[in-house]
Amino acid sequence: MRPGLLIRQAGWDLLVPFLILGAVLRLHPLLPWLLYAYTVLLLLLRLLALAAGLRPPRPPEGERLPHTLYHLLYGLDVALLLWARWWIWAALWALIWALAALSERRR
Repeated sequence: MRPGLLIRQAGWDLLVPFLILGAVLRLHPLLPWLLYAYTVLLLLLRLLALAAGLRPPRPPEGERLPHTLYHLLYGLDVALLLWARWWIWAALWALIWALAALSERRR
């Protein structure tokens, strides 16, 4: 797996655990609000895409990242929120994870 490919396809997904960690540790007062806004936006977009029957584009065979990577990242996001006892946000991220898996299965 090439680092450029990893950053290009999963760049934001790699940053989200750091955003969550910064938010739960209150490293900056705006980080929780940024996390809340991103979570709600991502959840709405996932729901709308599934309702409209949209599917994510499929990258060429040699440029696909393993689905396991995304499951690990979503699992890490949920685990960090559970660790911080942010129960509602952990549930929302678990729902985002399930919707992502469902849309991938539809592909």
